[in-house]
Amino acid sequence: MERSDKLADKIIQSYNDELNKYKELVGPGLKKLLDEERTLYLKQLNALYDIHMFQNYLIDYQSACFSKNRTLSLFFSKVAGNIFSLRQCLMVGQLVSASSIERNIFETYVDTRLILEKDTEERCLLYENFQHVLLGERVKTYKKYLKGLDNDETVDDKKRKEEKEYFENLYKDIDIDTIESNYQNVKEDYHPKYPHHWAWKIFKDEIKGQGNPNLKFLCKKLGIYNDYLHVYATSSLEVHNHPLLANMMIRNGNLTSAPVFSDATGSIAGISASLVIEIILDILEYSKSKKYDEIGLFLSHLFKKSFIDN
Repeated sequence: MERSDKLADKIIQSYNDELNKYKELVGPGLKKLLDEERTLYLKQLNALYDIHMFQNYLIDYQSACFSKNRTLSLFFSKVAGNIFSLRQCLMVGQLVSASSIERNIFETYVDTRLILEKDTEERCLLYENFQHVLLGERVKTYKKYLKGLDNDETVDDKKRKEEKEYFENLYKDIDIDTIESNYQNVKEDYHPKYPHHWAWKIFKDEIKGQGNPNLKFLCKKLGIYNDYLHVYATSSLEVHNHPLLANMMIRNGNLTSAPVFSDATGSIAGISASLVIEIILDILEYSKSKKYDEIGLFLSHLFKKSFIDN
C-alpha cells in the first residue's frame, strides 16, 4: 500500500509539472489570441455589459418603474443574469455555450410575451403554481424509486438507508405533506398525465390529445414563428450534442477547444440584446412606468450605436 501511495504521488506530481509547463507555453499565446481576435466585437460585447448594468440600475434605483408582479420580476432578473453570462462566454470565444444562453433568453422572451398577451394575472398564477407541480412530481417519482428499492432483493439495507436519507435531506426545509397537498390543490390546471408545461390549461382545447404546448406551437400562436426559426431553431441545431455544433468549434479548418470568434459572435450578441431589450420594455409597459418612453429611447440609442451603426 505504501508503495502504491508513493507511486500515485509521483504520477500526480509528474502531471502537475507537465500542466504547469504547458500553461507557461500556451498561456501567453491564448491571452494574445483573445486580446486580438475579440477586438472586432468589443463594441457589441461592451453593449451587453451596459445592458446588464442598466438592468441592475433599474432594479436598484428605479424600482417604482415596475409592478409588484413576482413572475415578471423573475423574468427581468433572469435575463439580466443571462446577458452577463452570455457576454462572458463571447469574451472568451465560447460560441456553443453562448448559443445555449441565447436560446434560454429566447424561451424567457416567449414566456414574457405569452403572459403579457392577455389575462396576465391569471397566467402569472399558472406560472407560479407550476412550482407545486414540479415539486409534487419530483416527490412522487422519488417515493416510487424508494418503493422499488424496498422490493428489490438485490439492494442491501445500506443502500436503502442512504437513498432514504438523501430524499429526506433533499426536502428537510419543506414539509413533504405540504408539497403533496399543494400539488393536489393545483394539479387540475396542468396536464393530467404529463404535467410538463405551465401553460397547458390555456391551450388544452386546441391541443387535445397532443400533450403539452411546445415552443414552436406557442410562437405560432404569438405570431413570432419567424423568430422561432431565426433564433431558437438555429441555436438548437448548434447547442445539442450532434455534429452541427462543430460549426462553432472550428479554427483554420480544424476542430478546437480554443476560443473562436466569427460573425456568429456579433450575431448572438445582437439577437440576445434585442430580445432582452424587448423584455425590459414589455415589462415596463405593462407596469405603466412613467419612464417607459425615456428608457425606450435610451435603449434604442444603445442598441443602434452598438449593433447597427458602423
